[in-house]
Amino acid sequence: MGQELLEHARRVVAPGAQMLSAAEYRWLACRLTEALTDALRVAESRDSASRTRKSGRPAMPDATSIEAPACRRYRFREYHVTTVVDPMALPAFEAVCVTGEDHGCGTTSGEVHTEDGLTRWIAEHCAQTGHDFYQRTTRTTRTTLGAEPGAWQ
Repeated sequence: MGQELLEHARRVVAPGAQMLSAAEYRWLACRLTEALTDALRVAESRDSASRTRKSGRPAMPDATSIEAPACRRYRFREYHVTTVVDPMALPAFEAVCVTGEDHGCGTTSGEVHTEDGLTRWIAEHCAQTGHDFYQRTTRTTRTTLGAEPGAWQ
């Protein structure tokens, strides 16, 4: 992409080339700036890596770079997330009492592993409070997520 961008820029600034609008020149300047930033980041990374290989330890910054305002660079790492379903997991049910005009009661059953257990909790709560509206959540599988670190960006 950088090579294509450079060829386009050379055509734009060549003698006799058709003039572009200010927006088109700005677009080109922005893309060239991005490409140069990427190239400098790669060069800096390679330089730092070669100094590390030669000395066996990370390169120390010189005094001028310490006194100058620091330019922070952030690197991000992608993670590949995999999902593994646990076939032995029990289903989970939970109910929340939502009876009330302004706001629901909010009492929850907690995690129950059978529908009969959930029905029993609702019946007991209804008998104690007279509340008759509930919201049920059902989770039938349990999954484990694994995160594997990928390359630095």
